[in-house]
Amino acid sequence: MYDSQAKSRETPPTGAKTELDSFLPSEGAYSPSLKELYRVTQEFIWLVVLFGLLFGGLAVGIDLVRTPMYEASATVVVGQKEGSSDFDKSLQDRSLQSSVLGLQQITQTMAELIPTRPVTQAVTEQLNLQDTPPNFEGKLTAQQVRSTELIAIKYRDADPERAQQVTNAIAYEFPTQISEESPWGDIVTIEVWEEATLPNEPVSPHVVRDGLVALTAGVVTAGTLIFLLWYLRERARSRENTALTKTIDPPKITEE
Repeated sequence: MYDSQAKSRETPPTGAKTELDSFLPSEGAYSPSLKELYRVTQEFIWLVVLFGLLFGGLAVGIDLVRTPMYEASATVVVGQKEGSSDFDKSLQDRSLQSSVLGLQQITQTMAELIPTRPVTQAVTEQLNLQDTPPNFEGKLTAQQVRSTELIAIKYRDADPERAQQVTNAIAYEFPTQISEESPWGDIVTIEVWEEATLPNEPVSPHVVRDGLVALTAGVVTAGTLIFLLWYLRERARSRENTALTKTIDPPKITEE
């Protein structure tokens, strides 16, 4: 008799839940209805508002203390240099073949050469800028304009006048660097197509955009936290109901 009772304690009957099963969600136990979700959201709506205002206010506050940056833009155009005795041979060697496609390919190369140390160092010395080369190059960008022979040169600075001055200096210095120190100088020409103008509005920070993105992130975070709180509360209620059922109707032990 005692052996059968010991076995009954060690081996749970078929269909009975083990301790491990209490940590697994039962079928349909955690599938809230729309009405339940609406009720829970109303109950914790203060949490949504709090997180939204907290995240959004923090982002706006950080943007307001950041230094506004202005961006100036100039455009240069890349063309073929004619009148050289080696013009046709050079084009053939470099696979340009006087085609638009060849110019577009070399324009991309020229764009990659603009934010390099020879150009930035020459402009820094010319304008007597107190800036380190890595920091200077980090504020400078050059991109080919939609697979054309145009290159857009952009420079950002906290001072709009300095941003305009530096951008124009780079636009005029780069052709000089190519013609004097690059083998491409006998093949292509680079001219300033459009000078940089004085920027009137800062390009960063974007206070409204950053605030809305942070507000959305706060609402999503609050929603996730609300679901977690609901899940833990329902889990605790389920365990309480199970414990209460066992207390009211304890299992009977049959003696053999």
